[in-house]
Amino acid sequence: MAITILRTYYNFCMPFNSNGEKKTPAQRLGIADKVYTWEDIIYKR
Repeated sequence: MAITILRTYYNFCMPFNSNGEKKTPAQRLGIADKVYTWEDIIYKR
């Protein structure tokens, strides 16, 4: 489960510079429209 959380954080929360644009891997693929926060991934019920 921890690997899945870290993979999701990497793909949706960590923007990288590429060709002058700072986007996440999910934004480059067209899956996400925004940079998500850590709280969007981890939450308590």
